[in-house]
Amino acid sequence: MNITPRQPFSVEDFTKGLKSTEISDTPSWYNTQKISNSIESEINIYLDQSEISKRFMKMVDASFPNNKEVIYEVLNFIENKHKWQYRDENTEYHYHPMMAAIYCAQSWWSLKEFLATLLHDILEDTNTSYNELVLKFWEEVAEIVKLVSFSVDWKVIEEEDYYTTIRNSDSALLVKSVDRLANIYSTMFTEDTEWKNWYFDRTLSQVIPLIEDKYPVIAKEIVNVIDYLKTNEISEVQESRIKDLKKVRDFKEAQNKRNENTAKIWDILSK
Repeated sequence: MNITPRQPFSVEDFTKGLKSTEISDTPSWYNTQKISNSIESEINIYLDQSEISKRFMKMVDASFPNNKEVIYEVLNFIENKHKWQYRDENTEYHYHPMMAAIYCAQSWWSLKEFLATLLHDILEDTNTSYNELVLKFWEEVAEIVKLVSFSVDWKVIEEEDYYTTIRNSDSALLVKSVDRLANIYSTMFTEDTEWKNWYFDRTLSQVIPLIEDKYPVIAKEIVNVIDYLKTNEISEVQESRIKDLKKVRDFKEAQNKRNENTAKIWDILSK
């Protein structure tokens, strides 16, 4: 694959999307920032792809007004790479990293982490190599994605090594934090109760101790959402919305299958 490498990521690239040019390790407003609105209304957002898109565009306009070109390039990249992958709620997969990136932008100031959050599942769940990511979207971004991936270039990373490397990187910790927050919200729509409880326990025992010192607001919200989900079930309105999304998913998949079959027929006839 011939890809023209980008120029190295400069300090200007890291900061030109900021509302303020002042750089600090931790924004002064961070510890008092609430990531989302009420838990119930936030859960409903996950069933509304148009609303996710609107929120994402609003966040980009507010936080990274000078970086729209590369952000939407990354968005187009992950949409194509995650094509035909779906979440439990039957939304197209790329809406998950979009939600995680929204939380990232609300929590931190760097474009580097924002792009890495959008790309965080690309090495684990698609046919993208680490080298391709480096060439397309800078080594600094690709390195964060690598740190939060359980498999890189189709090689599985040992769990102990995985958590050790994340612990030593504030950027990787942030991406892990917002990814887990978005995943926890989505578990409302997971039918496997046994797996859901296992995921909650694992989050509370492994992830929260990992992130709570550096990102206490995100850690607190994750715990609050878990508490909410343990005592609340899917509403009838949410069930209806999931069924509607499933119909759209089934239609798109059937249409794609027909297109593939048509292409095969034309390929045979053309030989």
